[in-house]
Amino acid sequence: VSGGLTFVVGEFEGLVIGEFSDPDAPTRVAAYQTAGFSQGVAVAGSFAYVGTAGPDGLRVLDLATPSAPVEVGWVDAPDHPQGVVISGGHAFLPELNAGLQVINLDNPLAPVPVGLLDTPGEARGVAVVGATAYVADGSAGLLVVDVSEPGSPIQLGALDTPGVAYGVAVAGSHAFVADEDGGLRVIDVSLPGSPTEVGFLGTPDSAWAVAVAGDHAFLAGDGGLRVIDVSAPATPQEVGFVDLPNRAVDVELVGTRAYVAVSGSGVAVIDISDPTAPVEVGIGDTPGSAENLAFFSGTVVVADSKAGVAVFDDCSTTAFESFIPAAAVAGGAQGAFFQTDVEINNRGEGEAQVTFQWLARATDNSQPAVSDVFTLAPGQSMRFENVLSGLFGLEPDSLGALKLVSNTRHVIGMSRTYNIPGGKAAGTFGQGLPAVQASEMIAGTEPRRIIFLSEDNDFRANVGCVNGSGEDLRINMRVFDDEGSTLETRTMDLGPYSNDQINRVLDDWKPVNGSVDVWGDSDGALFYCYGSMLDNVTSDATTILPQMPFSTMTFIPAAALAAGLEGAFFQTDVDLKNVGSTEIKYHFLWLPRGADNSLPSGSDRFSLTAGSGVRYANVLSEVFGLEADRVGALAVSATGSDLLAMSRTYNLPSGDAAGTFGQAIPGIPSDRMIRGGQRKRIIFMNENAELRSNVGCQNGSQTAVGVFVELFDSEGQSLEVKTMDLAPMSNNQITRVFRSHDPIEAGYVDVWSDDGGASFYCYGSVLDNQTSDPMTVLPQ
Repeated sequence: VSGGLTFVVGEFEGLVIGEFSDPDAPTRVAAYQTAGFSQGVAVAGSFAYVGTAGPDGLRVLDLATPSAPVEVGWVDAPDHPQGVVISGGHAFLPELNAGLQVINLDNPLAPVPVGLLDTPGEARGVAVVGATAYVADGSAGLLVVDVSEPGSPIQLGALDTPGVAYGVAVAGSHAFVADEDGGLRVIDVSLPGSPTEVGFLGTPDSAWAVAVAGDHAFLAGDGGLRVIDVSAPATPQEVGFVDLPNRAVDVELVGTRAYVAVSGSGVAVIDISDPTAPVEVGIGDTPGSAENLAFFSGTVVVADSKAGVAVFDDCSTTAFESFIPAAAVAGGAQGAFFQTDVEINNRGEGEAQVTFQWLARATDNSQPAVSDVFTLAPGQSMRFENVLSGLFGLEPDSLGALKLVSNTRHVIGMSRTYNIPGGKAAGTFGQGLPAVQASEMIAGTEPRRIIFLSEDNDFRANVGCVNGSGEDLRINMRVFDDEGSTLETRTMDLGPYSNDQINRVLDDWKPVNGSVDVWGDSDGALFYCYGSMLDNVTSDATTILPQMPFSTMTFIPAAALAAGLEGAFFQTDVDLKNVGSTEIKYHFLWLPRGADNSLPSGSDRFSLTAGSGVRYANVLSEVFGLEADRVGALAVSATGSDLLAMSRTYNLPSGDAAGTFGQAIPGIPSDRMIRGGQRKRIIFMNENAELRSNVGCQNGSQTAVGVFVELFDSEGQSLEVKTMDLAPMSNNQITRVFRSHDPIEAGYVDVWSDDGGASFYCYGSVLDNQTSDPMTVLPQ
């Protein structure tokens, strides 16, 4: 499931895209015929990576417009891919007798094979956790493989199982193997060189695939889907079962749903909210024979032999969930007092009903407080100021998160949690957090990194997390300094739909710049974490969203060393982190606003050792020697895909007062840009005496791009359409975009390009007129 769509590989029609909002009656949206037998699929960004046999290889399909998929890349494989797993900018393909192949996806249009490990058995399944791959190697059992250097995978350990290993899932220090006639095998992999079986459960029929969430393993086999309690790994016990019309050959977990590939019958949707009583809620037939599923960032993918890929709408029955990870009406450190405003918008063409749920911090929120039902007409926005007091009657000090539940996937949201300055001075200082759809939360055990964290006399850094499921969850955290050294490993235990925050996460090592990795304790984990860096004087908070590496070219859409409106003066700091295992070389490109940047100015070349980071304070001056007034954007070109980037553009208060007010803008990998034909929405836009709003856009291609910017009021009425013509690699900003329609409350803009090959990115910025404190609003 990705953005409300499910991708299914089918036997006779190739890529098929369909409606799945009613699981009992899925409706196909589109179809694409791939060459050969499609046997595995994974989705990353707007691309589907399809493993095919006859011809053997990996096909790349652009799904930016789901109703019109286009094949854009292809690479050969030495044998039949049995599946595809995406991790750290690489595809991992188990290829039967050829072993495990690793393919670099820095450029999705031209994937490059970089590594191959000839395994002793027949590679049939793989799970990747950090720098380790676990291969279900058929007759050879389980292999543990070091993939820290993707070009040179190395076998660390192996354990022969009594059956034939077809599938593998990893949770914590245990690997769970679907071992055909050997049932479920539980293997301790805490010592990668010496995996040891600690438990097993025999099954009356063959086991083909397995997924794990919390204390339960979900085993797909000839008889259907078995739910197994693995809280005691040495003695797994079956606690639930769903009979299916044909053999279940793969399973993936998304929140309280299990998606099961049923050979000859398609995709079954199983409600697992009560693991001891799983219930089939629907089945979507595919034209072929389902063979494999994969899940990435909300996407379920089913390989269906000759048919290719089918895409269905979200498989939830009635409720679509999203989470605002933090909300407050409470005092903070340094005399701050925070409260939260929320805005929701209906992107759909039909009416939407929305309720809010209050998720108190560090509490089991299985039975949360629920707001009234709010109805949004098509295109309508609704703003809730001081949402916790307004909707739930909460008083200080209340801290937690919010869940939005809607009857349609088209509801999006944005929040602003802000500090009212001491002494009730004019202006506010705040940070923005989007409502994160359940399908876009962090899933499973692959780490996400939060960078640009500092603890010193000027700044403090917090990390907050919310559990997106009704199961208990343990989130693992590893804290690093800028040298890449591990400072601490800790955990955050969250009850159902609970949340928590670690304040001053780097306090024991200050002064320090650092970063934090976060990952779940099982494949079925569903959660979201974010960082917050606060100025100690102003308590101005900037949001740092988690990232994953994926491209060698990253754009920072705005950078400045220049005066702004209302007496502001802005400058930009940039943080880079090498999250890979080898040295990366890189250089900056300076992209002045409004210029043709076909031949941009490049910086000196720099390097970062594995795991290390660097902070560039006032990057335009430090790296390029620029002086005021300069505005534009930056790109970072690297020799590898493991370089993360984050920027903070901040205002120095008038009168040279202490403290800063800033916004964080993440680095946008080239493959995460907005494509031609995609329409994105930027909400939470105001223009009045207190706030002003800007929209900035960056062209990520070497050809000119025309971008349309359509303005709407809160009722969804179109006010006007502006155009932004961007020269190659250029950028621009519409300042006070709603100036002609002042005052505007809860307005929004849509951005898109009709140029088929367009690759661009737009973002919003809302600024307090008194403090010139900016808040970033990313497109949705």
